[in-house]
Amino acid sequence: MEKPKSEQHVKVVHRALFVAFRKDVRRHPGGYPALASEMGRTGVNAHVVLSGRFNPDDLGHSPTAKDILDMLETLRAGYAQNVLSGYGSDRVDFSEQGMTEADRAAFCLRQIGELADVIRAKSEAVADGRVDRREHREIANLLRPLLPELTAFCDAVEE
Repeated sequence: MEKPKSEQHVKVVHRALFVAFRKDVRRHPGGYPALASEMGRTGVNAHVVLSGRFNPDDLGHSPTAKDILDMLETLRAGYAQNVLSGYGSDRVDFSEQGMTEADRAAFCLRQIGELADVIRAKSEAVADGRVDRREHREIANLLRPLLPELTAFCDAVEE
């Protein structure tokens, strides 16, 4: 009989998230050593500890909530954010079978237009020489809906 989720290891229950973190770390310049430094983790083996906490196959170590939040913030973790938002690259099929060249071109043009809106908003925000929290939030709100589709598109192109 399988244990209830509340009694299972976090890496078993949320395996997809830890696999996504591993993909994000592999894309990060410098890997775990650079991440540990950027996250303010110090010590001789800080990167080894961090690696163990996020290795989906290492059930001997668990990340803290702070580790997960720091990782998301530092990595700008595209794969992990997709998993957390419930949006996987399998929801939009950018493959040759799922979309024609014209469909992919139309998608790119639409995204470029939406990114231009973000750039325009950022330009307006910094026109006064400073960007306050409200302006940062507005820009983030413009970018957030674009990220899952853009990440899925980039992943499909890389395959």
